[in-house]
Amino acid sequence: MNEPWRIELLGGLRARQGELEITRFRSHKTASLLAYLAFYPRIHSREVLIDQFWQDYELGAGRNYLSKALSSLRHQLEPPGVPHGAVVVADRFHVRLRAAAFTLDTADFESALRRAGTSRSEEGCLAALQRAIELYTGELMPGFYDEWVLFEQKRLSDLFTQASSHYARLRDGTRRLPCDDSDRHEASNSGETRPAQVSNIRLPLTFSRFVGRERETAQLVERLDRNSRIVTLTGPGGIGKTRLAIEVARQSAGLFAGGIYFVPLANLPDPRLIPGAIVDALHLPRSPGAEPLAQIVDWLNGHPGSLLVLDNFEHLLARERRMAEDGAAAVLALLEHVPTLALLVTSRQRLDLTGEQEYLVPPLPTPAEGLELLVEGQATLKPQLSTLSRNPCVALFVDRAQMTKPDFQVTARNATAVAALCNRLEGIPLAIELAAARTQVMTPSQILIQLERRLDFLVSRKRDAADRHRTLRSALEWSYRLLSPDLQRFFARLSVFRGGWTVEAAEIVCEEAQAMEYLALLQECSLVQTADTGEEVRFRMLETLREYGVEQLKTGTDALWERHASYYLRLAEEAKPNLAGPEQVVWLYRLEQEVDNLRAGLQWAQEHRPDDALRLANALWRFWHYRGESFEGRSWLETALAKGINAAPDLRAEGMYSASLLAVYATDNRGKTLGEECLMVARAANHPPSVARALSVLCLAALEQGDIATASALLEEALPLCRGVGDPTSVSLALNCAGYLAMAGGDEGGAILAFEECLAIGRKAGDFMFMPWPRYYLAALSLMRGDLTAARSQAERGLKFASRFGAKDTIAHAVELVGRVLLAHGELQPARHHFAESLAMVYDMGMMLCVAHNLEGFARMALAEDRATRAVCLLGAAESLLNAIELTLLPFERAFFDASLAAAESSLSTENFAAARIEGQAMTVEQAITYALDERKS
Repeated sequence: MNEPWRIELLGGLRARQGELEITRFRSHKTASLLAYLAFYPRIHSREVLIDQFWQDYELGAGRNYLSKALSSLRHQLEPPGVPHGAVVVADRFHVRLRAAAFTLDTADFESALRRAGTSRSEEGCLAALQRAIELYTGELMPGFYDEWVLFEQKRLSDLFTQASSHYARLRDGTRRLPCDDSDRHEASNSGETRPAQVSNIRLPLTFSRFVGRERETAQLVERLDRNSRIVTLTGPGGIGKTRLAIEVARQSAGLFAGGIYFVPLANLPDPRLIPGAIVDALHLPRSPGAEPLAQIVDWLNGHPGSLLVLDNFEHLLARERRMAEDGAAAVLALLEHVPTLALLVTSRQRLDLTGEQEYLVPPLPTPAEGLELLVEGQATLKPQLSTLSRNPCVALFVDRAQMTKPDFQVTARNATAVAALCNRLEGIPLAIELAAARTQVMTPSQILIQLERRLDFLVSRKRDAADRHRTLRSALEWSYRLLSPDLQRFFARLSVFRGGWTVEAAEIVCEEAQAMEYLALLQECSLVQTADTGEEVRFRMLETLREYGVEQLKTGTDALWERHASYYLRLAEEAKPNLAGPEQVVWLYRLEQEVDNLRAGLQWAQEHRPDDALRLANALWRFWHYRGESFEGRSWLETALAKGINAAPDLRAEGMYSASLLAVYATDNRGKTLGEECLMVARAANHPPSVARALSVLCLAALEQGDIATASALLEEALPLCRGVGDPTSVSLALNCAGYLAMAGGDEGGAILAFEECLAIGRKAGDFMFMPWPRYYLAALSLMRGDLTAARSQAERGLKFASRFGAKDTIAHAVELVGRVLLAHGELQPARHHFAESLAMVYDMGMMLCVAHNLEGFARMALAEDRATRAVCLLGAAESLLNAIELTLLPFERAFFDASLAAAESSLSTENFAAARIEGQAMTVEQAITYALDERKS
């Protein structure tokens, strides 16, 4: 039998067998494939390998490239006389290297490090470290830049650096290693005297990659470099305080000539034992006749410039004030008696000592900001792989997943699930690590589903895991048990909030007069976080902590939820009139801060207080409109109407009006039905304001459907009634309709008068809601008569108004019209950018009429570029969409469309024009959007 191949990846890629050495391969990818199969010695799916190495190719082409690479490796590693499959084992679905057919230098390197970490003798540890150092002949695969190579390159380099440091200290006479605790106790019990010389850096040996935290590490090293005496890392359980402290200490080695020493405190039951723990960390002999604190002080003064890392201090500050003072007293005594000493502390709350600098350790950044809307056959939320791979949460997840499943990678197929999973885990390193361990038996999508019960699902099976980190629940319980009963009750009640809250909300909803003081205490314990919004300080809780708090609610939950819903109903009704006045921007921002609480209040009220649900939904319709969430607003309103069947008629009429207006703005035919129901209820209740609103919204719905006669008749009744009730909102809506009708009838002067009056009403009331629309249509009128300067001015002013309060639908309309003006000016690239931006916005909001407008805009762009076939395809797609949604273009919009169609038709033969039009009409909406955005399409 042939001897196994020796595959070497450190310092370069080589394969050796006897005197035979292979350093050249069919291609760079073939070489990388061999290294990957060797480094991750498992069964690999062919599809995963294709995703890993040939992701830029179609699946069929990728299969072909993989087959060629495997065939080439077989020829090299299984020469004539060697049985087929002796080294490379492959079938239709899977690939692997036969384990007995090769050895690997990186595997031997890591094996030697593990032996060093578990050795019970100094000599064994030294020998294993020396073997590891000899095996590390250079960085992993220099010249290869695959993501997995760069990832492992850094990890192995860090391990080598740690091993070299430990080896040097041990070789120079160190009697102890931080990886070995057992013989310290044996020596202590036997009375053995330790030598005076000790290693000057004693930190726990780590065998996993330190991911992210570059900014935090640099900031903390800088603080220590500025001679800060005590720096306390605070944050909730599982946030990564200990690992960050170890890394900071390691990178600060050059700052502390006296040495760096790690002091674990988690298992101490009493703060009076802190000095003894420090004695053990310094490896000093226990002396029955000496006070440990005095012994420490003497030793540290003899080793000036030392750093102590005091890990897990929080439970030594809990509950009883006496205990808190005892724990802090030991630290204070050290600082007072050793002027050259620095302390780096990890704790879930600060020690409250003079000169203490607190550093709140944040969660890792989640990949939410790396997600963007991509259109690939269908619109779907997918993360860009290049962006995702650089995210610290994802990098940590991948690193820990590869510890149990070495071939795990983020691919195009699992990227969305990995991103969503990291977002759900909120950047909490412990949660990410526990979830990653499940990749051995579950896909990221399956893990994501299980996170519905995250507190029980996220469990570590590592034997050496600390009890408080064995499950996510135990990490939270550790903090919760340290609270007083009153604080425990308050913390649990805070779980009713969603997304954050104010002090006032906490006082009222939780019925706690000491809310301010209690929130400060919970913040000190890292159980709540604060954010200064400029107007007031808001508090929030990580969702993981909130879920745990919900579990701790014992009684009174119905009353708690009722107080919560009532509080946010009062807030919404206070905001309601202000959303139509000069303070609307301020109130929109305030409601935006509370959007999750508003949703929670709506949900609870619908089930328990239907009338309140309808009042709350009515108060928020403008808010949903401004946010571009018309569908969500209608959904809340229609559900509230269905459940609040016995509500007062005027309340129901208001809800129907709000729902119908949101539907009409979204070009949904349901708007007409809701408007008719509103009118019927309003007339029956003899409530003129509701009648006026219903007539105005029905007029707008008729215009959208091209029913000019009905719209005119409705407006004739609506406008005087709206003026009579003195409601600026309904008057503005009616005037917009009047302007539309004047445009449809060719009465440009009448249209301008109506739109100008609408603008005047908005300015007087300080209500900017309807002001972008008059600007939009005044710009359209200017564009139709060729006055490009006026058109641009009106369009850009309309966009400015819409942007002022963030109304996404009006912004989208305004952006599209600015694009048309730019196109008319011959500014093609800026115009294309505007059409693309508007198209993405309106598709996301489900505004299909506006999608058709933008497709026609792209068609005009194609005509300007002499691409008539492309223009006709886009116009055909727009026609098909308009037919599907059963909406009619307004006359001036039809004029734009017909002009584009006629220009395209004149540029093509009858047959080519018909064929292109049919091709466009056959496209789905998503296909049409993809076609419009892809400039390469003819």
